Amino acid sequence: MSYTAYRCHSVKMPEIPCQFTGCSFKSVNESEQIAIVMFNSHMMVHQASGGRNNHQQKLPPIPRPEVHQEINDEDWASFLAEWEHYKRCGEISNEQAADHLYMCCDKPLARLLVREDPAIVSKGEEQLKAAIRRLAVIKIATSVRRTSLLTAKQKHGEPYREFYANVKASALTCNFTVRCTHTCCTDKMIDYTACVVKDILIAGIADSDIRKELLSIPDLDDKTDKEIVELVEAKEMALKAWNGKTTSGAAGLSNYQRRNQKPTDMTIEETLKDKLAKKGKCNSCAKEISIYRRFPSGKINRLPFKLCPTCYRDKKTLNSSSISTEESLIEPGSAVSGFFIGALEPDQSQPGQDQFTTDGAGISCLNSVVLSHQIFTHEGWQAANNQAHPKVRVRISTSESDYRKFEMPFPKIQPKHIDVVTDTGAQSCLWSKEQFTRCGFHSTDLIPVRHSMKAANKSPICIDGAIFLRLSGTTKNGCEV
Repeated sequence: MSYTAYRCHSVKMPEIPCQFTGCSFKSVNESEQIAIVMFNSHMMVHQASGGRNNHQQKLPPIPRPEVHQEINDEDWASFLAEWEHYKRCGEISNEQAADHLYMCCDKPLARLLVREDPAIVSKGEEQLKAAIRRLAVIKIATSVRRTSLLTAKQKHGEPYREFYANVKASALTCNFTVRCTHTCCTDKMIDYTACVVKDILIAGIADSDIRKELLSIPDLDDKTDKEIVELVEAKEMALKAWNGKTTSGAAGLSNYQRRNQKPTDMTIEETLKDKLAKKGKCNSCAKEISIYRRFPSGKINRLPFKLCPTCYRDKKTLNSSSISTEESLIEPGSAVSGFFIGALEPDQSQPGQDQFTTDGAGISCLNSVVLSHQIFTHEGWQAANNQAHPKVRVRISTSESDYRKFEMPFPKIQPKHIDVVTDTGAQSCLWSKEQFTRCGFHSTDLIPVRHSMKAANKSPICIDGAIFLRLSGTTKNGCEV
């Protein structure tokens, strides 16, 4: 026993450590061959995990956020949030943060930063942020921002959560704070932004029925702004689902017409299949035709056809005004000659709303109604949100030679950057008075013109005057146009 113990303490067992960084495994065994086999088995685990890592899909790079000139405080706050996200995901060190932040600026803004202070990048991230904000953000008084926010309303077709995001972003820049008047608080500022946001969300609901239902909730004062958004979203989803069910195709109006139609010669015992199998002769060419037809909407014509399609087109070409509705091949519920044949049923919940009337020859309405944005799908007409026009950032400036040619006084302004709607070929060069004055112009700079303009709905647009502008921009390749 003493000899065996001596051997165990005197003979050192072979050890083979793992060479991978961070791995503390050691293959230890009395037999060197067994230790090697254990080490090779452990290395296979590392190779398997390394193979899995090699086959992982490479994630796409995160795009660098961009900042331009002439932005508001809401855009600046959004840029700062995107910058922090980009810096965290890109694992950017504090020493390289200023260089990456400088690359986020567009070329005009970057030139201004360098012209103002050539060593601004070397001064660090915080000083560079302050310089960018000083040159890029438009300085607007807090009272002006508050006035614009308090009059905010949900636009027609705008999702309520999008309206909430815009209101909250604007409220964060309005400095809704008040100093506490209690002696226990020393110069403590109390933030009441959440209360203002909640009031604006309730007052700015576009649908009056949803607003009435929301105001009837007993514990409305205890609800937070996020709970208000959830309630309104649920009501909007229910309203869209109901409108999609009742206004698809021309079901509502067709049902109303069907109740007022005179009974036909078809007996109750005739099935739909027998009716579609009926044949007749064209009154003009005596060609055999199907006098009933199933339309894509699933309906069939109420009165039998008297002309074949060829004769009908010829007769319509010769005398289109003499064609009666009994001979018409146009499917009920379609749009004919630019007139909307709607599928709207009168809202019984709103008193005093005019009802639809029909006299068998046409459909009329005693009063016009406002239609939401609709698209035609396989299920019929469905309400949809209006998509914003694409915009492009351009640089505007004035040239003295342009005004000298027309012998007009030259308004000298600093070049500005604005976002404009791209021209589709059906638009005009029209600028709002608000943006006109914000860019440094005055009413005295306008050139008097005699010009009339109308909107798409024939509403007149008052033209105050005209100006001459030079527009320039930068392509994705960096070329100035």
